[in-house]
Amino acid sequence: MTDNILKLFSMKGKIVLITGGAHGIGYSLGLAYAQAGAKIVFNARHSAGVGAGLTAYEKEGIKAYGYVCDVTDEAAVARMMQQIEEEVGSVDVLVNNAGIIARQAML
Repeated sequence: MTDNILKLFSMKGKIVLITGGAHGIGYSLGLAYAQAGAKIVFNARHSAGVGAGLTAYEKEGIKAYGYVCDVTDEAAVARMMQQIEEEVGSVDVLVNNAGIIARQAML
């Protein structure tokens, strides 16, 4: 991104939580927010996903924070949010990216 664009859309000092941010669209959004200066926090349903996401962000030179959490479990989300606040800070931006695909026949 050009310097002028980064200044215009600066996220410096902001904490961005991206649900499902370990890969795919969520990961790409994380890269863009990090380029704009944001601190990236993401979740995945399993520890393997969190590990893969942390590795991918690290390869890009980004210090990200990953948490195991199934966003369909309200109590788990509350625990994750408390943990994020304690370890990283208060979330400024939430990107609801997590999705579930149920593939089944139409008939």
